[in-house]
Amino acid sequence: MSHLSLAFGAPGGQSAAGDEKLDVRHFTVVERLSEPFFIHLIAVSPSADLDPGEYVGRDVSFSIDTGMQGVRAWSGLVSSFELSDVEEGGLSTYELTLTPSLMLLDHRVNCRIFQRQSAVDIAAKILGEWGIKPELRITEDHKKLEYRVQYHESDLDFITRILSEAGISYFFEGDSGKSSLVLCDQPQTAEASRPPLPYKTTEHDDTAEPHVRNVVGRKEISHAAVTVGDFDFRRPAYGLFHTADRGGESGGRAPLEQFVYRPGSGLAVGSGGASDTPAADALSMARVDEHFGRRAARSALEGQRGLEVELQSNVSFLAPGTAFSISDHPKLSGKRLIVTEARLMGQFTGSFSAVATARHASSAIRPAPTARPVMPGMQSAVIVGPSGDEIHTDEFGRVRVQFHWDREGSFNEQSTCWLRVSEGWGGAGFGLLSLPRVGHEVLVDFVAGNPDEPIIVGRVHGGTTPPSFGLPGKNSKTGWTTQSSPGGDGFHELTFDDKKGQELIFIRSQKDFLGAIQNEEQESVGRDRVGQIGVNMTTAVGENDALEASAFSAVMGKVGNVENIQNMGAASSAATLTLREMVPGKITLSTGGTVVQLIDDEIYITADETLKIKGKLVDVQGGPFVHLNPPGELAGEEPKKNEQEGHVVWFELRDKNRKPIPNLECYVEEEGGATSHVQKTDGQGRVLFNVEKEGKYNLVVGKKPEQAAAAANGDASKPAAPAAKSAPAASADGNKSLTTNSEGLKLVRKSEGFYSKPYLDPVKIPTIGYGTIEYPDGRAVTMKDPPITEAQAEEYLRHEVKEKEEAVRKMVKVPLSENQFSALVSFAYNVGTGALQDSTLLKKLNAGDYSGAANEFGRWNKGTVKNPKTGKKEKVELKGLTTRRAAERKLFETPADGAGAQPKAAASPASESAAAASN
Repeated sequence: MSHLSLAFGAPGGQSAAGDEKLDVRHFTVVERLSEPFFIHLIAVSPSADLDPGEYVGRDVSFSIDTGMQGVRAWSGLVSSFELSDVEEGGLSTYELTLTPSLMLLDHRVNCRIFQRQSAVDIAAKILGEWGIKPELRITEDHKKLEYRVQYHESDLDFITRILSEAGISYFFEGDSGKSSLVLCDQPQTAEASRPPLPYKTTEHDDTAEPHVRNVVGRKEISHAAVTVGDFDFRRPAYGLFHTADRGGESGGRAPLEQFVYRPGSGLAVGSGGASDTPAADALSMARVDEHFGRRAARSALEGQRGLEVELQSNVSFLAPGTAFSISDHPKLSGKRLIVTEARLMGQFTGSFSAVATARHASSAIRPAPTARPVMPGMQSAVIVGPSGDEIHTDEFGRVRVQFHWDREGSFNEQSTCWLRVSEGWGGAGFGLLSLPRVGHEVLVDFVAGNPDEPIIVGRVHGGTTPPSFGLPGKNSKTGWTTQSSPGGDGFHELTFDDKKGQELIFIRSQKDFLGAIQNEEQESVGRDRVGQIGVNMTTAVGENDALEASAFSAVMGKVGNVENIQNMGAASSAATLTLREMVPGKITLSTGGTVVQLIDDEIYITADETLKIKGKLVDVQGGPFVHLNPPGELAGEEPKKNEQEGHVVWFELRDKNRKPIPNLECYVEEEGGATSHVQKTDGQGRVLFNVEKEGKYNLVVGKKPEQAAAAANGDASKPAAPAAKSAPAASADGNKSLTTNSEGLKLVRKSEGFYSKPYLDPVKIPTIGYGTIEYPDGRAVTMKDPPITEAQAEEYLRHEVKEKEEAVRKMVKVPLSENQFSALVSFAYNVGTGALQDSTLLKKLNAGDYSGAANEFGRWNKGTVKNPKTGKKEKVELKGLTTRRAAERKLFETPADGAGAQPKAAASPASESAAAASN
């Protein structure tokens, strides 16, 4: 015999009128795992005037006292109340529905965003808002989810969905008279708290003892495997398929696989560690975790119905989540079972019956997956970021947004997860990039309709972001206008105006405009071209620069307030064409047969007929040499005082083609009439005379008068003055006037090559430009330095060449030709002045052994590099150094302007091994 009890609660603990008049006559209790329970009551009252409004929503408790089995109780609220029958003069019948307070969550539909929280955290947060504190029986590690959206879902549907995705069930326990909510991820681990229930074969076994009967085992066809397809944009080529299967449960048939594509199913917040994308991971390090994805697939598989047991019983305690066992059954004796569904029915007379469904505890028990909402289409949102930021992005060009429906967002970087942005073209390090900025309105779509996978697919103008061109007036314009950031006080613009008769392409740069064309550029202007440059214009041309004007060409400039116009003349035939050529180190102006050239530090003026220099005073000043065409009398310069011990003067004689004149007899005549002995110029057209004092000296070409007369009379008894020793000529100042010639500079440029960006040379030294390893200000080149122009490289080259020239002048004690000097400067530029100072090459040269010195060039062709096989540093021949040393030796042995050949050095085995930049 059982006793039924129904009690209502009211605000302030007061009972409503008529509460004591409701007498329960029949009850039905329906309970399922991961669902709110449902209790239907039929009650009678002598009053037909009970107001449903006083009962709906009130707290209520219902209990069954079964005597020997104890009390089973539920608490919740009245969700419906109706008058179903009225008997005149008798009892009126009422029907009530009781549900747990959890059912209230089904009546609040919301749109919310949850970030960096686990499924348990999200459920606890929402339940806490309703005053429900669940008991947590959680044993597994449930990772934090980067981003989850509740969109047009009730609170109950949402938490049921995210708990089922995590494999977490919920049920109610009411041992204390109050129905408590329990969240459990391993319900199959529950232990039975009561003795096994005996199995009875028929329902006519007349016994009040607890028992079960009509036990039925049931198995349905179900999926043997679940595979969830996923996508990781960080590894787009990597196939992600999270699979869970039942092993041998497929019964020998082909696997009945359920495959679903659900991008983001494996995405979870990691535990931290080193990040290669710090901006993307500033708030959390979210990655696709394959283990997490497989566990989600496993939960979906285990949520399907497996082997189940259905039974009838006379006990009231079989509730979802309860463990029990059966005795005296041929198949199930001793096996632990977990109730997943129960139905309890009874009457006021005391009789009741129970029907239950259970699953074997030997298999995992998970809630069945529930469908998530599908986003109906695109939505509008606004780009957001940290306070003060105009552009907020990560390493992948992703941004964050604030959805218009998000009532809890703060319009900052916390509003959403990172959203990828659809661009016009996306490649591996190439394509289009136009990041939406904070405050811009964008269109957001959702991958596969998943609210947790938003992606930006478009941008739109609005009230706060109007179009850059005034519309509708400028409706013929198409363009792209940017805005300087931060501050927004400038812009770039590319505009196409298609208005007929006024078609225009407009390009504007707020500051600088840089362009690079790897091959050719061709431009055609149909009519006029006008350009304006505010300050300076510099153009560097590698080879030729030609300007052709059909009518008139002018170069104009101002010095102070005076305007200068250089008129190049009218168009003319090729024979009288006026040309101007400007290349690095050379300027040429020519017209007809007249040419003026400025080459490095030399000036050449050439005329086919007459060259006139006119002035009240013509002052020609030279260094150690003044070259005039012989034969004839050449006036010597007034030499500077020689700082070396003794006084010498060097003269160099060339013909009108600037070629040296060898073996030419000449002598020096002093102011007082005294003359030197006659000498012959060497193979380079040079001759050396000793002088005793400062003064003016005339160089006379030819024999002395008395020698010429004696020769005419056949008197050759007086021997001619001995010729100067054949050796490379040097200036009177001991090589001080020598500089690197154009061939030497060309050799350095060609050997080093031009590099606008820093690089590591063969011996791993940071280098830039033409082999520069140290800037003029003394800073060493590093691999982080910015690129330089070719003009800057030339500046660094000439600065370092001057340093090497000074060092070579100090080291070399014998006279050098210009070619020899230039070859040594190139050598020092490469190996360093310290290496030259200690070299056998310098020792032989200062001993007067020019040929032996030439032989030494080829021995400096090795560098210290790391052997990739042994890992040890070794000296090996470098092809580039071998080529360079050969070029330097060739220049060293080449007579100036081709006059006479110097002795060639004999080849000999290398005796020195040196690295270009390390010896």
